[in-house]
Amino acid sequence: MCGIFAINKETISPIDIIDSLDSISHRGPDNTDYFNTKDYKTYLGHTRLSIIDLDIRANQPMVDHSGRFILVYNGEIYNYQKLKKELDLKYNIPWKTRSDSEVIIEGFAFEGVAFLEKLNGIFAIVLYDTQTKEMFVLRDPIGVKPIYYTSQKGTFFCSEIKGLLAIKDLTFSLRFESIADQLAFMYIPEPNTIYNEIFKLPAGFLFTFKDGKKINEIRLFKNLDINFAKSKNSLSAGEFDTELSNAIDRQL
Repeated sequence: MCGIFAINKETISPIDIIDSLDSISHRGPDNTDYFNTKDYKTYLGHTRLSIIDLDIRANQPMVDHSGRFILVYNGEIYNYQKLKKELDLKYNIPWKTRSDSEVIIEGFAFEGVAFLEKLNGIFAIVLYDTQTKEMFVLRDPIGVKPIYYTSQKGTFFCSEIKGLLAIKDLTFSLRFESIADQLAFMYIPEPNTIYNEIFKLPAGFLFTFKDGKKINEIRLFKNLDINFAKSKNSLSAGEFDTELSNAIDRQL
């Protein structure tokens, strides 16, 4: 478990994000760091829990080999080793780490959004393109890993709501319908939260931002859609056992 924080805005003014990163430091006690553009329009912050690659070169924010793309990411990619081998067959990538984070950013650098659809795992990802000035925000197709955002004076993202509350000059008000939702369902259905101004990024969606405004949204991983009412496919006991075993192996 790690923590991510990001800002994309139009105004040229610095913002103190230390309180926000401190508020999610329990998610990643091994390293805390952040990147910001020279015009202070974009920030990417990360608190790291080191699991796969303990080397400091795997710390985030991470930059791809070309220096164009920057990544902060929370989660785990189960098929990153397979994807890394596929990338090696196509491109001459000078790998610096053994991390799944580097596989994400290098795959995106070479193949763009099409590569993100290959990811099998649980994740919240923020990628920034230093050339186009666009920020890409993606959540895993099941919605296991959280990412919240608010659009006020730009757009702010964080793994936890408290990181957004820590930003000065932003205002928040209680959404009373969410209290009723919590009592009725024992959770608050997305995209809503307990605050009117804060939302959950929908599972499986990729949002694109520029100058603090959302310019595009697409739903990825449509290949996972199953219409059970019309599905004629069936698995034997042996086939089901194989598929289940493979799914477990990917997570070990």
